[in-house]
Amino acid sequence: MPGQVIQISEYSPSAILSKSRLIRRNRILAALSSLTIAISPRPFSGAASILHWADLLGRDRVLI
Repeated sequence: MPGQVIQISEYSPSAILSKSRLIRRNRILAALSSLTIAISPRPFSGAASILHWADLLGRDRVLI
C-alpha cells in the first residue's frame, strides 16, 4: 500500500506511554513480522523481549 499508513495499537492515542506498554507491544510486532533481527540485544531489553515473542510464535529470528 504505497503512500498509506496503518497504525495498530491496543491503546488510545491519548494513552500515556510507559516502559511496560512498550515491552507488551513487542508481541504485536513479533506477530506481524515474519523475521525479527536483533543486534547485540541486552538481557531483559526490548530487543530480547521481541525475540522471545518471535520464538513463542514460531517466527524466524536473527541475532547479529
